[in-house]
Amino acid sequence: MKKIFLCVLVFSFVQSVSQKIHSDTVIFEFNDRLDNVHYRVHHNKKEIAGFNILIGKKKIYFNAGIYNNFKLINKFSKPLKNRIELNKIIQNDNTDRLFIFIILYKKESKYYYVDHIVRKMICE
Repeated sequence: MKKIFLCVLVFSFVQSVSQKIHSDTVIFEFNDRLDNVHYRVHHNKKEIAGFNILIGKKKIYFNAGIYNNFKLINKFSKPLKNRIELNKIIQNDNTDRLFIFIILYKKESKYYYVDHIVRKMICE
Protein backbone atom coordinates (compact mmCIF):
# COMPACT_ATOMS: atom_id res chain seq x y z
CA MET A 1 0.00 0.00 0.00
CA LYS A 2 2.84 2.37 0.86
CA LYS A 3 4.51 1.64 -2.49
CA ILE A 4 1.34 2.44 -4.38
CA PHE A 5 0.86 5.67 -2.46
CA LEU A 6 4.49 6.63 -3.12
CA CYS A 7 4.14 5.88 -6.84
CA VAL A 8 0.98 7.98 -7.08
CA LEU A 9 2.66 10.82 -5.20
CA VAL A 10 5.73 10.79 -7.46
CA PHE A 11 3.58 10.59 -10.60
CA SER A 12 1.39 13.52 -9.51
CA PHE A 13 4.48 15.61 -8.71
CA VAL A 14 6.01 14.93 -12.13
CA GLN A 15 2.69 15.69 -13.80
CA SER A 16 2.29 19.01 -11.97
CA VAL A 17 5.85 20.13 -12.80
CA SER A 18 5.44 19.23 -16.46
CA GLN A 19 2.20 21.22 -16.60
CA LYS A 20 3.90 24.38 -15.31
CA ILE A 21 6.74 24.39 -17.84
CA HIS A 22 5.27 25.25 -21.21
CA SER A 23 7.44 25.65 -24.26
CA ASP A 24 6.62 26.40 -27.86
CA THR A 25 8.62 24.64 -30.53
CA VAL A 26 9.42 26.69 -33.62
CA ILE A 27 10.72 24.70 -36.59
CA PHE A 28 12.00 26.48 -39.68
CA GLU A 29 14.11 25.64 -42.71
CA PHE A 30 17.60 26.86 -43.61
CA ASN A 31 17.69 28.64 -46.99
CA ASP A 32 20.99 28.18 -48.89
CA ARG A 33 20.57 31.40 -50.89
CA LEU A 34 19.70 33.75 -48.01
CA ASP A 35 21.34 32.27 -44.90
CA ASN A 36 24.92 31.54 -43.80
CA VAL A 37 26.51 28.76 -41.76
CA HIS A 38 29.33 29.39 -39.25
CA TYR A 39 31.71 26.54 -38.43
CA ARG A 40 34.05 25.81 -35.50
CA VAL A 41 36.62 23.12 -34.75
CA HIS A 42 35.81 20.94 -31.74
CA HIS A 43 38.19 18.07 -30.89
CA ASN A 44 39.79 18.35 -34.35
CA LYS A 45 36.39 17.98 -36.00
CA LYS A 46 34.66 20.71 -38.00
CA GLU A 47 31.09 21.28 -36.86
CA ILE A 48 28.40 23.92 -37.13
CA ALA A 49 28.65 26.73 -34.56
CA GLY A 50 25.60 28.68 -35.66
CA PHE A 51 23.51 30.13 -38.45
CA ASN A 52 22.94 33.66 -39.74
CA ILE A 53 19.27 33.63 -40.72
CA LEU A 54 17.70 36.41 -42.79
CA ILE A 55 14.55 37.51 -40.97
CA GLY A 56 12.84 40.61 -42.25
CA LYS A 57 15.60 42.92 -43.47
CA LYS A 58 18.37 41.82 -41.12
CA LYS A 59 20.34 38.67 -40.35
CA ILE A 60 19.98 37.20 -36.88
CA TYR A 61 22.59 34.83 -35.48
CA PHE A 62 21.27 31.57 -34.04
CA ASN A 63 23.84 29.77 -31.90
CA ALA A 64 24.00 25.98 -32.13
CA GLY A 65 25.48 24.23 -29.12
CA ILE A 66 27.96 21.39 -29.24
CA TYR A 67 26.23 18.09 -30.08
CA ASN A 68 22.88 19.86 -30.52
CA ASN A 69 22.00 18.16 -33.78
CA PHE A 70 20.11 15.04 -34.63
CA LYS A 71 19.45 13.11 -37.81
CA LEU A 72 16.30 13.55 -39.81
CA ILE A 73 14.66 10.22 -38.95
CA ASN A 74 10.99 11.06 -38.84
CA LYS A 75 8.98 14.18 -39.51
CA PHE A 76 7.76 16.49 -36.76
CA SER A 77 4.03 16.84 -36.32
CA LYS A 78 4.39 20.62 -36.10
CA PRO A 79 4.49 22.52 -39.41
CA LEU A 80 7.50 24.53 -40.54
CA LYS A 81 7.25 28.27 -39.91
CA ASN A 82 7.80 30.71 -42.74
CA ARG A 83 9.98 33.81 -42.39
CA ILE A 84 7.05 36.16 -41.72
CA GLU A 85 5.83 34.01 -38.80
CA LEU A 86 9.41 33.67 -37.55
CA ASN A 87 9.85 37.47 -37.65
CA LYS A 88 6.75 37.95 -35.46
CA ILE A 89 8.00 35.36 -32.96
CA ILE A 90 11.48 36.95 -32.78
CA GLN A 91 10.03 40.44 -32.24
CA ASN A 92 7.90 39.24 -29.32
CA ASP A 93 10.59 37.01 -27.82
CA ASN A 94 12.39 37.66 -24.53
CA THR A 95 14.50 35.71 -22.05
CA ASP A 96 11.48 34.71 -19.97
CA ARG A 97 9.76 32.90 -22.86
CA LEU A 98 10.48 29.21 -23.39
CA PHE A 99 10.75 28.92 -27.15
CA ILE A 100 12.63 25.99 -28.62
CA PHE A 101 14.01 26.85 -32.06
CA ILE A 102 14.88 24.02 -34.44
CA ILE A 103 16.49 24.58 -37.85
CA LEU A 104 16.07 22.00 -40.58
CA TYR A 105 19.39 21.89 -42.48
CA LYS A 106 18.63 19.72 -45.52
CA LYS A 107 22.21 19.74 -46.84
CA GLU A 108 23.23 17.42 -43.97
CA SER A 109 19.72 15.97 -43.42
CA LYS A 110 19.84 17.14 -39.78
CA TYR A 111 17.88 19.25 -37.36
CA TYR A 112 19.75 21.67 -35.06
CA TYR A 113 18.56 23.05 -31.72
CA VAL A 114 19.43 26.76 -31.84
CA ASP A 115 18.66 30.02 -30.06
CA HIS A 116 19.28 33.71 -30.69
CA ILE A 117 19.34 34.81 -27.03
CA VAL A 118 20.47 33.32 -23.74
CA ARG A 119 17.46 31.99 -21.86
CA LYS A 120 16.83 32.14 -18.13
CA MET A 121 16.88 28.79 -16.38
CA ILE A 122 13.85 27.82 -14.32
CA CYS A 123 14.61 25.85 -11.17
CA GLU A 124 11.65 24.89 -9.04
